[in-house]
Amino acid sequence: MKTGDNMKRVNWSRAAGMLLVLILISGCEVPGLPDQGTDDDGPLSADITSATILEKGVYTLKNSVYVEAELTIPPGTSLRFGDGVWLDVTTSGGLGKITALGTAEEPIIFTSSRSTTSAGDWQGIFVHNNGSRFEYCEFRYADTALTVSGNSVSVSHCTFASNMTGVRAHETTSGFVLSGNAFTANKDPLLFNASFDLDNSNTFSGNINQRIEFNGADITTARTWEETEVPIFAASSFYVEAPLTLTPGLTLAMGSDVWIDVTENTTGAILAIGTDTAAITFTSITSTPVAGDWQGIYLNKNGCQFQYCVFEYADTALTTNSYTWEDLGNNIFRYNNFDTD
Repeated sequence: MKTGDNMKRVNWSRAAGMLLVLILISGCEVPGLPDQGTDDDGPLSADITSATILEKGVYTLKNSVYVEAELTIPPGTSLRFGDGVWLDVTTSGGLGKITALGTAEEPIIFTSSRSTTSAGDWQGIFVHNNGSRFEYCEFRYADTALTVSGNSVSVSHCTFASNMTGVRAHETTSGFVLSGNAFTANKDPLLFNASFDLDNSNTFSGNINQRIEFNGADITTARTWEETEVPIFAASSFYVEAPLTLTPGLTLAMGSDVWIDVTENTTGAILAIGTDTAAITFTSITSTPVAGDWQGIYLNKNGCQFQYCVFEYADTALTTNSYTWEDLGNNIFRYNNFDTD
């Protein structure tokens, strides 16, 4: 009898092990993380019109949802989106925001509901209102994972992976924080504007376009750009009407015919002080650059400073228009039609 009992215990143990393997292979949820339902019957079945705190679990959204009040998402929760589905934090009522504060051990996941996933499966999250916070979140397989036009939005310690675009922050106007995030295997990792400083705390790896894109909005408030891991791509021309400080090692890559104009009668200035081991480079974005790819920098006032800078592939790298600039030495002009005018 004891031998038979032992065999039964062994058989039950093997059966439990096989069940766990089947669960993992099939992609089903491991017990302990409850399925909180689809948008047919779950708490995300309709627009969020009153403050809502989700329970930890897995949520599958078949239809898009407007967020008109605060939506709080706890650590370890997963939101899975159907084809083309989105969340929209709307300005309607002025109370909409998402508070998604995961942890390093229990991130919050926004991803596709497909069993075979690819970039663009779901639309993304649109943050039009103010005050949303995302910490330790993972955004995967979206068209544009996070589009930010609201103010005082914070995104930190998040991962953006396998999206068409990671973050689009072209329309936010103030208070946007982007810090400590990882962008990997996206088509375009980050598109940003002139409303916030760009630090060097974010990381970029394996993106198809291994660069970040500046949308060409004019610099009207003092700004500092510190990102040196990937080039900053200036897709269109812009005016500098307030000080723009560039950190050593930064590369500013210009699109076709793009120019930078340091505007007269403003406080505008480009402060580009590189070092002998970390030059600041103004160059062309093209893979096979030639002289004249971009127009150059127009200095329409005094006060710009350049040291250990490289100017290349411009039509006229620096057009001074009779104004003076501080050549602090060790600048290199090469492959331009004209170096200065």
